[in-house]
Formats: sequence, structure tokens, C-alpha cells
Amino acid sequence: MTQQFTYSGNVYSNSAAGTTTFALVSSDGNNIEYLQPSHIHVFLSTDDGVTWTEQARPADWDFDAQGTSVVLTSAIAAGEWVKVERNTPYEDRYITFQEGSLLTSDELNEGEDFSMYVDQELFDKTRNIIGSKVTRVTGTAPISVDNT
Repeated sequence: MTQQFTYSGNVYSNSAAGTTTFALVSSDGNNIEYLQPSHIHVFLSTDDGVTWTEQARPADWDFDAQGTSVVLTSAIAAGEWVKVERNTPYEDRYITFQEGSLLTSDELNEGEDFSMYVDQELFDKTRNIIGSKVTRVTGTAPISVDNT
């Protein structure tokens, strides 16, 4: 099953050979916004999305002038898949406010965007886990489960 993203990514599995530009638009058609360019990651797959290889920026790809698409330095081959995904780092505080400082709307909006992006990414990850769950196991007892 191909990953589906409401907010934070897209898997381009049907692009023509020779394609280099991929819009920052989710599988569901929402613009993929980001706080820092380093939050956008690009991956390639040659085996229908079974395995992915992350591409380095700017050696393998970079943004277009508007920052709304990724542009590969080498065109994809026939059957090659591209995944574009936003991963906002959430382990550390993104903005630290100083005591006594005047808060600007830009600072407050950036903090809210950070929280919203992390929530969107969690939503998308949960959606993909639920979409690929095991619904039934059949066999003769005792059933042995391979966790891979």
C-alpha cells in the first residue's frame, strides 16, 4: 500500500521518466508548508516503495525559486518513485521567548505553525499505520507470528 499523506508528504509513483520537479503538495492536495528548508526530505525508490533512499540537498535536489517544489539534479528513470516529506523536529523547543520581551504576531504565528506541523505529521503517520494494520490472523494453533 502506498503511503497517503493529508498534510505532510506525497509519494509520486506514476511520474514519467525524465521528470525532475515535484510540487510540495500532499497526497490529498494540501500545500506542504515548512519552517526551515531542512525540514523537507526527499527519497527515491526503485522497488515500488518497499525501500527508500534519502537524497542529499543540494547535491541531489534543491527547491525551486519559489520554495514550492523540489527539483532533482538528475531526472528519474522509468518506474522510479519519489517521496517528499516534511519532518519537523519536535524533540526540542522551536522558539524560546525571553522574559519581558514584546511578542510579535510573527513569533506567535511561528510557534503555532510549529505545533500544527508536528500535529499534522503525527496525524499522517497514524493514518498510515492504521491503514496497514493486520485485521485477522488464521491458522492452526499455536500460531507463530513473524514481527518483521
